Order: sequence, then structure tokens, then C-alpha cells
Amino acid sequence: MINIRKSSSVPTVAIVGSGIAGLSAAWRLSRLGARVTVFESSSAPGIDSLSVEIPCGNSYVPADVPSRMFNETEWPELARLYRLLEIETELVNASQSYSIQGQKSWLTTNDARQPANALGLLTNPIARTIAGDLRRLMCEGRKHLLAGVMPATLGNYLKTNRYSDAFVYQFLYPTLSSTVCTCRYEALDQYPSHVILETLQNLMDDRILLRVRMGTSQVVEKLAPDKTAIRLNTTIASIKRSEYGMTVRDSRGLMHEYDQVILAIQSNQSRNVIEGLTTTEARMFDAFRYEPVQVVVHNDPRLMPIALRDWRTFNMISNPELSGTFCSVWLNKFHRDWPAETDTWFQTIWAGHPDDYPVPTDRIISRASMQRVVVTSASAMAWKSLDEIHQDLNRRLWFCGSWAAPGTPLLESGVVSANRVVSRIAKICGLANQGEFVTGPDYCSTS
Repeated sequence: MINIRKSSSVPTVAIVGSGIAGLSAAWRLSRLGARVTVFESSSAPGIDSLSVEIPCGNSYVPADVPSRMFNETEWPELARLYRLLEIETELVNASQSYSIQGQKSWLTTNDARQPANALGLLTNPIARTIAGDLRRLMCEGRKHLLAGVMPATLGNYLKTNRYSDAFVYQFLYPTLSSTVCTCRYEALDQYPSHVILETLQNLMDDRILLRVRMGTSQVVEKLAPDKTAIRLNTTIASIKRSEYGMTVRDSRGLMHEYDQVILAIQSNQSRNVIEGLTTTEARMFDAFRYEPVQVVVHNDPRLMPIALRDWRTFNMISNPELSGTFCSVWLNKFHRDWPAETDTWFQTIWAGHPDDYPVPTDRIISRASMQRVVVTSASAMAWKSLDEIHQDLNRRLWFCGSWAAPGTPLLESGVVSANRVVSRIAKICGLANQGEFVTGPDYCSTS
């Protein structure tokens, strides 16, 4: 039973971080009647802070960094949120190429999610092997997911079921390493097999990929119409609990008092700002590890297939020496309404060191270094622990973000974890009785 606090005053909520988790939580809580303040260390809302404007003649084309896409199957709550916000979307051209850096592409396809129509018709023997293994993975994977019995890690699963090295290291791992999971091959080996199989099923079963047509700036505009509620350029130094509320201290030394605080930032960042961190919280945070990720927006064709005829929207290029793959997105093709008469621009993303793939400075519009959470066998226990932490009837400190919900860390898990936290706060504070239904999965479910 949930203890609902009766109060004549409007509950105040501080949200640290303005990614999709923080902004969607702020939007829902504001609609429920809470007074919300969002703190963001960057000069722009987090989800839009890395976006750039690319020169095109006498104007500019806005581009998200990193490029984001979704479908209704793998991202159901994100899609529902966008529908509620009436955000315009458009189809993404899902063409792909695969090659080894400096060598000719050995595979190009209009949509690698359709092996029978794309890969299977090619005369390349490697492509035929990959097409067969991909069809087998989708069929066997579905059966194994339903049965619930499979090797714990992806590496063991692929080895046990004897998938070819060509399929694993020339198709599957390059795709996952440079797009869906953005991590090194060693990390993919340790990913829970059921997490990857579920994601692959959702990606392969849904033939439509979408993007927000006007970019993340529109998402910010819809989720945070009142810009005064977002305090930009404000880093939070510490969060402290008291018997009656929460104290937030910013880097300027200013103290702010709130009834509730949501940390919508990475788990390792949350760990560093909480005063009086409990042992349970520390263990939960420590279960999640991160890998560095680099994103560069540029016009250097050396990070594309060597033959212009092989250029596709998504170009997976492997470098065996670095045990990883980078993906160069051809922005002119990723954006359907990109002006025809313009220079060619790319966005390249990889997991690893910033200098793994050098680009001349004069060809770069922007460079960003980020961190991406990696899912391991310890993540399941950590998600369970997080669920238990949030069951405290007197809880005032909450956590959400892409790391804070089961599955592959994506925008979807950010929205799901935010929905769960909002649902919990709404019930505890009595906000759910004010006529607004909190959509999304119930917080108490970690399935």
C-alpha cells in the first residue's frame, strides 16, 4: 500500500538533467500540477545540447547529434509520447553498407532487416552465409526467447549455436557495435543474450524506421514550453536528504529546497552528487559501467566507403586492429528534405578513443565525447535493486535515464524509467487524483 501525503501546498520537484528522461518527467509532473524546476549543466537542454546547424548555401540545416531514429515496436513509449506531443515524424532511408576500412564494400543493401529481399539475392558467398545465419537467428532466437532457456551472454549464445564468424564479425557485431549498442566487441560478448535477441526481434519485425522531422529542438519545445523552468548552465554539486525534504546545492554554492528530487543523469554522475549515499544505492550504481563514445560531424569522405557508388545512409566500416566498427551516417540521405544543392556531410560514431579515427580539423563542424552504459549480467540485479529502492514509502530521491530500465539502453528506456518515477511520485503526493492519468508502464514492473 502506498502512503499518499496529503498537503495543501503544491509539491515542488527538482529534476537534474534534461535528456529525454528528465524532460518527459518534467512534462508529466507539470501536467499533474507539481511545480517543477529542471537543472541542466549545458547551455542548451541536454537532449538538444549537441545538435548543430550545417551550412547549406545561404542557410543552415539543423542536425541532431547523435542522429536518432525509432520504431513503434522497440520504442513504444517514446512513440506514444511523440503522438501525445503531436510531433511530426518522417521515414528514414534504411540502406546500409559494410566494409573494412580502406577496402571495397563487400555488402550494400537497401534494407539489411529484410534478408530474403536484400542479402539472400546477392551472389557473394559471404553474403549468402550471413543471410542464412540472420534468418536462423531470427527464427531460433524467437523460439529461445519464448522458452526462456539460453546461454547468459551473447558471445556464448552465438558460439553455442555455431553462428559463422562471417555473420558475427562482418555483420552482426559491426551493426550492434556502431549503432544499437555503441560499444566494443568485447562488451557485446558480455551483453545478456536475451536483451540483444529481444532488441533484434523488435528491429527486424518492424519494417519502419522514423525520425523526428524537425529534430530534437521540436521535442524540447513540446516538452518544455516554459523555458523559465529550465535553469541552464547550472551544475549540481550535491544532493542532501533531510527529514522534511531535499536540499540541492549548485556549483555557485546556492541552496535550493524541494519536496522531491529526480536525478535524470547517468548512474555514475548520480553517485558523485549524493551526500549520504546508502550502501544499497552505491552497490546499485556500481553495477553499471560505461564506455566512451565519440561523435564527429564532418565532410571527410575517408570515413565513408571508398567507392562512391557504395555510399548508403548507414555505412558500417570495421577496423580489425581496434576490435570495433564505426558508422558513418550520410546526413544528406538521412534527412529526406535535405536540399539537393549542398555539400556532402557525414556523422560518424564509434566506441573508443577520440583519436581512433582522426579527421582534419578544417573538415569538422562538431566533435562530442560521451559515455554509453553497457549492459552486463550484473545489470539485471541492479534493475531489481533500483525497483526495491523506489518502493520506500518515504522516498524523496529518484533515478531515471536510459540506464534505469531493463533492456538495451535507448531513448525508450529513458522514457519508461521516467514514467515509472512519475507514477510513483504522483501516487505518493496525491497528484494522480487531480484528473490526469499517468501513461506508460506501471513503475513497480521491471519486465
